Amino acid sequence: MANQILMISSIICGIIHIIVYSINDEINLLFITIIPIGILTSIWNHAITCQIAKSIDRVTMYCATIFEFYYIININKNYLILLIMSISFYILAKYYKSNMCHIMSHLILTLTHIILI
Repeated sequence: MANQILMISSIICGIIHIIVYSINDEINLLFITIIPIGILTSIWNHAITCQIAKSIDRVTMYCATIFEFYYIININKNYLILLIMSISFYILAKYYKSNMCHIMSHLILTLTHIILI
């Protein structure tokens, strides 16, 4: 079953990313490839919620998290707390079956990307 609330959250966060990318002169090549793929798989997963979409979205998110962890460690370790908060809200969302926690995960991760870009 599709989750329109999370799909809209993914779309809004995607639009925010596009705006930030468009006003920025220098963007890490990995950011400009990994994050859009993550946004697209997130929208796809929340739009149709089939097992293949869910699996591809999770694999994408796991890979992106590893990249972001490595990136943050090399840029500014102080931002690691934001990534941990985003992951924590995602885990809480799954545990409590909470759209609000999942949306918080989307928003904190988007904020993290804005800061890092």
